[in-house]
Amino acid sequence: MTTPAIDRASAVALEPALLTRGEAARFLALSERSIDELCRRGELRPIRIPGLRRVAFAVDDLRALVVKWRAQPGPDIDDPQVLGDSSRA
Repeated sequence: MTTPAIDRASAVALEPALLTRGEAARFLALSERSIDELCRRGELRPIRIPGLRRVAFAVDDLRALVVKWRAQPGPDIDDPQVLGDSSRA
């Protein structure tokens, strides 16, 4: 039995459904410690993979967290501490 040839022109790039802790941190532009803190606060739910000693994070959950954050009122960008610009103080 032969496998059918893959038409590379019509192939769709697959996006992973789950990310490691480090990948989740990079996805959100945070540190891994911040990911741990989000889990402790219940804002992010790690997924335990049965039979493995690993946890992963659903890309859908990470995207939903960004949507939630974007819905919150933004910081006062005129406040020099917000952007870490001490020259404007």
